[in-house]
Amino acid sequence: TAHRFPMTEIFAKTANIQQAVSLINELSAKKLPKLLNRIIPVLHLPDERPFTAEEEEQLSEAFEMDHSNLTLLLQTISFLFETAVYHQLSPKSLGKHLEAIGLAEDQVSIFTKLWTAKGAEVVSRVRERPFHPMRLSSVNWRLNVQAADSACSKLRAPNAQLELNVTQAGQRAAKVQMEFTHDQLLEFYNKLEIMQQQLDQLT
Repeated sequence: TAHRFPMTEIFAKTANIQQAVSLINELSAKKLPKLLNRIIPVLHLPDERPFTAEEEEQLSEAFEMDHSNLTLLLQTISFLFETAVYHQLSPKSLGKHLEAIGLAEDQVSIFTKLWTAKGAEVVSRVRERPFHPMRLSSVNWRLNVQAADSACSKLRAPNAQLELNVTQAGQRAAKVQMEFTHDQLLEFYNKLEIMQQQLDQLT
């Protein structure tokens, strides 16, 4: 008799993925397709966001979800589709991998129907995307705490300052400086975790 080999999982069940799956499962069959149809068209545009800041506020209210969870939701949906692009998954295969991480049957059906209709177009657009990467050469960081004023001992909320030294072929090295509040740094960390998961799958 033929033996069936277990399917290789391409989505790791990290805490963020599991949390995002729970958020997706809570969305109604009416709301989820509208969300996916805004994300799919911009997958090939790295600097393009599917929603404006104002629209994200409206989504937070409509979904009864705080901003950090909404950000995680949107980023994870993009990640699921981007991974499907990289692996050139068929709708059926995508569905099996989504089931493996706990996505509910109705939600899986919505994803696969959309991938059936638009997957080939998305893959084609991503392949045509120009790619001129900047390379990270070093990272510097420090915590910054300042007094509110000279007459008061209370401190302002601390922030983290990050400096990225980057290079690009044919150009001089440049410094990218960023400042994060605690909430912004947490959001940035969540993005890095998703990126790390993507890298782990490619190595």
